[in-house]
Amino acid sequence: MTGDHLDPTLDAIAERLDPTAAADLAAWRATITVAEGADPVTSLQDVRVPETTRRAIRALARDVGADVDPLLPWQQPWSDDDRYADVLAASTAFAVFALTAPELDPVPEYRSELLGYALWFITVGPSGKYTTRYRSTGALAADSLRDLRHEHVFPRRAVKAQLLADAAADEDPSTLRPVVQATLAASVGCVVTRVEHQRVSRYDRTHPGWTRYAAAGVTVIDMADGAVLDTAHA
Repeated sequence: MTGDHLDPTLDAIAERLDPTAAADLAAWRATITVAEGADPVTSLQDVRVPETTRRAIRALARDVGADVDPLLPWQQPWSDDDRYADVLAASTAFAVFALTAPELDPVPEYRSELLGYALWFITVGPSGKYTTRYRSTGALAADSLRDLRHEHVFPRRAVKAQLLADAAADEDPSTLRPVVQATLAASVGCVVTRVEHQRVSRYDRTHPGWTRYAAAGVTVIDMADGAVLDTAHA
């Protein structure tokens, strides 16, 4: 679908939308041209259209003979965010503080909560909660954000236990830092469906990391190249 045909197609679709969805679409059409003189986008996957409007467009596009593909955010290709190194450094600093600050000794539950935040930062910060590099085939087929879950491939409980053990063995922040950084670098997120999350979670205590997905029969796609990830041996 070319830019020349985008406006007439959206006009035709807008006439068939309910008033709320039509208003949303009208508001977001202003983002189609990113700058004066720039070429308009050629697909709605490049526009931040609200999810309700995307669903309506998907249902009606065929009726008007339009070749519109309003990809949902979690269906779009993965982007290698150049912020990863900064996020890893910040998450490492945060975790080292949580592990070594003596002020947290009387309140170990706060230390655990801070470590949980560090793990959340490193799995979400670089690319987003639902646009991680790794996504299940079920997640890619989902048509609602409510069906998705952000999974920690290595469960936070196990990673926090490892970090606490490392800190107990070496309380020197300067030598602890590279150990913490390596642990955080190995912590990755994977987007799955709510049902898949329940299946995978059953293996949290019996299978490490990616092997939980293999045991649960959940197929994972590496969005960097579109290949199926060998979760049994990853």
